[in-house]
Amino acid sequence: MLSLSGSLKPFIAQQRSQPEFDEITDTKNDTVFMKDVYLYGIRYRGSFGYGLWQQAVGSKAPLTVANYEAARLTMETLKRDGGDPLGIVPTHLVVGPTNEAAARAILSRELVNGGESNPNYHTAELLVVPHI
Repeated sequence: MLSLSGSLKPFIAQQRSQPEFDEITDTKNDTVFMKDVYLYGIRYRGSFGYGLWQQAVGSKAPLTVANYEAARLTMETLKRDGGDPLGIVPTHLVVGPTNEAAARAILSRELVNGGESNPNYHTAELLVVPHI
């Protein structure tokens, strides 16, 4: 779960140089000519790190209504050193393809349990990331 509404973000990506793709495919190259091996590579400089880490909560627990609500509560009740609340509001739920159906059931159904109002309806935007 992420909070992406403020100017500070939970993650920082720093790009020092643009990616440069290179290839060795010329038959005048010994490796290509003698071994029939073509080489491809990339040169890139950058870094990735945490910004305001309190704006991200991760869990390996099953995606259930109770666990979703617990993650929201964890973010919403975080306090700074003096005891004042940070005021973080979760905005995005990030899941892999195997949890997409469970996430949609939590976030996208207006009614649950045969007609009861869903308190989690549209409380976060769903992001499905194939690499999770």
